[in-house]
Amino acid sequence: MFPDVRRVILLGLVAILLGCGGSSPSGPSTPTVDPVVGAYDLFRVNGFTLPTTLFFTNGDRQTILSGVGSAQAGGGFSGTYQTLVNNVQAVVAVSGTWQRTVGGYSLSVSYTVNGQPAGSGTSTASLNGSTLIINDPSTGIVEEWRRR
Repeated sequence: MFPDVRRVILLGLVAILLGCGGSSPSGPSTPTVDPVVGAYDLFRVNGFTLPTTLFFTNGDRQTILSGVGSAQAGGGFSGTYQTLVNNVQAVVAVSGTWQRTVGGYSLSVSYTVNGQPAGSGTSTASLNGSTLIINDPSTGIVEEWRRR
C-alpha cells in the first residue's frame, strides 16, 4: 500500500474508535443496567400466595412466611426467607451469582439455615415485567418475586 493510503486508513480507524467512545452531544452515556437488578419481595411459591406450606418426601414441612431479596448490577444476589420448618422458626439466607442467558438468567446459589451452611445449587430465572420467576429444577419449586 502507498504511505498516504495507509495514513488515511489509520486516521479513519482512529476516528471510528474515537467515535465509539460512548459520548453523545449531551455528554457521556451511562452504562445500561440489566433489568433484573433491583429489590424484590417474594409473594408466591408454586402458584400459592404466601404464607404457603411445602411438604417434602422425607416428611419435613416448610412454611414460607415471607422473603426479601435483591439482585446487584455486578452479578450478585442475596435474599432472606422467614420460615417455619416442622413448626420451628428458621431464617434461610441465600446468596450467589446470576448470569444473563439467551432465555433469561442462570443462578448459582448457596444457602444457610439459622446461620449454618445448608447447601448449594443452580436455578434458572426469567423476568416478566416486574415479576422475577425463579425455577429450581432439582426440587420443582417455582418462586415469584415482585419488584419493589
